[in-house]
Amino acid sequence: MENKEIINPFISHLLSLRDHTAAMAAFRRGLAHPPGEYIPQFEFLANFLSEGRNDMPYFIISSLFALHPENTVKGNLGDAFRKLEASPATEERFKALLQCRASELPVLLRGAVSLLAAKSIPINYTELLSAVKKWEQDNKNVQKKWAISFWAPNEENSTTEQTNNTNF
Repeated sequence: MENKEIINPFISHLLSLRDHTAAMAAFRRGLAHPPGEYIPQFEFLANFLSEGRNDMPYFIISSLFALHPENTVKGNLGDAFRKLEASPATEERFKALLQCRASELPVLLRGAVSLLAAKSIPINYTELLSAVKKWEQDNKNVQKKWAISFWAPNEENSTTEQTNNTNF
């Protein structure tokens, strides 16, 4: 059985709007407002909004996507940050993101996405949408997953290190 990554229908919708100038402009302008308060975004998100549900993740992700519309189906934000040049500033920014409350996510994610955009590192928006929805769960699984992806040695590096350590 072939392993295929699934793209969330909302992310597919955003991808279909990538060349829609008015939609992308409305999403980018949404960055200057609290999530859900820039009414022109509603036109392009209406099919995904629902009364009585927290729709903030859709506003956040659509605005971030407009800032950096390069999607991947692999990894998470920890993996993306790991691709950045290692520096104390990058690590501190990542730690601040892991420690933040959901109310702080729009601002901190905007900075993170801007940094990744500057280096042309794509983002798994399907995973990011799921992460934003689950951000304040007590078990902190999203933060743990990102931390493991950022700090834990990957299998390729681990195998190389083991080989180097056994060949003295």
